[in-house]
Amino acid sequence: MAKVDYLSDQWIVAANAILTSMTPSSKPFVVAYQVTNCPGEADEQTHHLVLGPEQVKMARGPGHANVMLTLPWSLACRIAQGQTGAQRAFLDGLLSIAGDPNALLGHQQYLAAVDDELAQLREETNFLVS
Repeated sequence: MAKVDYLSDQWIVAANAILTSMTPSSKPFVVAYQVTNCPGEADEQTHHLVLGPEQVKMARGPGHANVMLTLPWSLACRIAQGQTGAQRAFLDGLLSIAGDPNALLGHQQYLAAVDDELAQLREETNFLVS
């Protein structure tokens, strides 16, 4: 299978093919990711992850986010590849959080499950260096 570029439209479609089979949180929760210093034409992009209550899915834009994470492209790639953790990046001041960080902790099991489910997609992803 040809590799897909990280966070491209094709990558989000592939992620959703996996995520829609997951059991969602019983409570509505949306995490938005504002990624800066992106390679290519768009210097910045925003996407969001819906964890419930109807389904688990990813889409472009901020959605109705409970929490917004802002981070540079290079850090987003390192986190997605498991080279660094989001919590460590936050503690090191490399990632900022708008909204309630405790709400993230309350959904940690769902975020970990999403990470686990996307493991195969990571193997098929081209992480472009900006």
